[in-house]
Amino acid sequence: MKHASSTGSRLDRWTSQPQSVRVAATLLLAGLLIPSAMLASQTPLPRQMQPARDGSHRAAPATGSLRGRIVAADGGRPIKRAVVRVESRALSMSRAAITGSDGSYELSGLSEGDYTVVASKEAFVSLEYGQTRYQGHGSPIHLTVGAVVDHVDFALPRGGVVTGSVVDESGEPMVGATVSSLRSRFSLGQRRLIPSNSAMARTDDLGQFRVYGLEPGRYVLMATVTASLVTDDEHNADGFAPTYFPSGDTPGQARPLTFIAGQTIDNVDLVMRLGRKATIAGIAVDSQGLVMASCQVTLQKVGGSLSSYLSAGQTDADGAFEIKNVEPGQYIVIVKATRGERLEIASARLSVNGSDVFGLRVASLPNARLEGRIIADGEGSAPAPSDIRIVATPESPDEVAAERGTVARNNFSFSLNITAQPIFIRAADKSGNWFVKSITVRGVDFTDSPIDLSRSLDLTDIQISLTKRPSRLTGTIQNWTSAQGPFVMVVFAKNQERWSYLSRYIKVGRSDQDGRVAIVGLPAGEYYAAAIDVLEDGDEGDPEFLRGLVSRARTLTIAEDEVKDILLPPGRS
Repeated sequence: MKHASSTGSRLDRWTSQPQSVRVAATLLLAGLLIPSAMLASQTPLPRQMQPARDGSHRAAPATGSLRGRIVAADGGRPIKRAVVRVESRALSMSRAAITGSDGSYELSGLSEGDYTVVASKEAFVSLEYGQTRYQGHGSPIHLTVGAVVDHVDFALPRGGVVTGSVVDESGEPMVGATVSSLRSRFSLGQRRLIPSNSAMARTDDLGQFRVYGLEPGRYVLMATVTASLVTDDEHNADGFAPTYFPSGDTPGQARPLTFIAGQTIDNVDLVMRLGRKATIAGIAVDSQGLVMASCQVTLQKVGGSLSSYLSAGQTDADGAFEIKNVEPGQYIVIVKATRGERLEIASARLSVNGSDVFGLRVASLPNARLEGRIIADGEGSAPAPSDIRIVATPESPDEVAAERGTVARNNFSFSLNITAQPIFIRAADKSGNWFVKSITVRGVDFTDSPIDLSRSLDLTDIQISLTKRPSRLTGTIQNWTSAQGPFVMVVFAKNQERWSYLSRYIKVGRSDQDGRVAIVGLPAGEYYAAAIDVLEDGDEGDPEFLRGLVSRARTLTIAEDEVKDILLPPGRS
């Protein structure tokens, strides 16, 4: 599902996600530099009606309702058992409804606020309400107290379909192979191939597959198998490495497929080749030199071609581990253990080229302890301590598994432990009312700079200053009308050194029903601002993408806690 909000940055969205989501052991992230021209289709969607507001219900109790109907875009047939989900800051969790046989739904008991409404159904393309282009976003619906908003209707296009087969070099069918559809996304500091939702399938006894529900755009197909062929030597095994259509060993050898709405592409055949797989064996020790017994072992594949996290079992009572059937590539072996308040993370980088690796020693870095205090700027009410989450994130995206977080205590102090390495410290307020003003250590500003913990294992005087008076930037497009549909405003620093991983100087906002965008919390500085029709998730972090916006952006300067309105030029991508 897509998530839309009127304000936000890459860091805000990143730190708000649970760590289990960011470091899911089963998530495959394959990296591939793909030119901008290969990115998503911007084919317009059928126009959706503006919701009608039933004024006769405004005297109702202080809760509102959204209701509408879901139909198929090709012919208008009602879609039953479609899921309609709403998200809002006014809700502690998302709400959902299921359409009836006539395609209708109603969500009631909603508080006043701005709601993002998303409709989905298997084999169809999911859409946000107000979305006019694929891979785009819609506009939030503002619900007032007691209001009933009618005709929040959707016409869902049928998703694309790809069929084909997976065979080995001799043409024998590969039974039980997984075929995944991947899309280019900029994530964790580089462009990668990311699995597209649940669009994957397993081959049958004939090696055939059918992947459906693909939204228009460009995809790479990848086939994987888990089985290996073991020889008499228990350490030696042959297996099939991931294969990219038609028969590539790396993403760079892939031939992408481009889909339009509802298109079916048949006879897409992938050929997998048998290769040598290796065994990695060694021992894990913590920062005190003690063996890490019965601890989780993870194998992370890194580098420009592929990045993934794969569970690799546990260490034994002596801290020893063995990982079999490892295909060629660059890896990090990660072993985790909890020692009281300390999280020990032992890791070692290595290259695998088909030969076994024995005697690997995986050692944990020392733990650093961070202690500090939250300072609320200004007079009046203070934030709720339990709403303030403090996160220490490694500077290197490859080390994101070591990220640690905590919430402030009742006295606004905090402490956490993390492996000693360069980190960024960030803080976020769950209520959305408080923003980081500065982060200092012993009077030195580290708000936008990494702290090298290898030089000091104990930092006891971190001060995080929060303000309730952040900068507020509101923008609209010159001569905008509702017929033009929603748009996205991208605001980014003029200084390209600020276009970095975890930057606070890049934010995006999506227009509301009145064609206005609000962005809150930009640090003081000089910026570009541009309006575009479609922003794919993560593109705002891609320096190449930002450079392409400069020529049609307007420039502006934002002062600390300044409130500013800007008018954007009408040119949009």
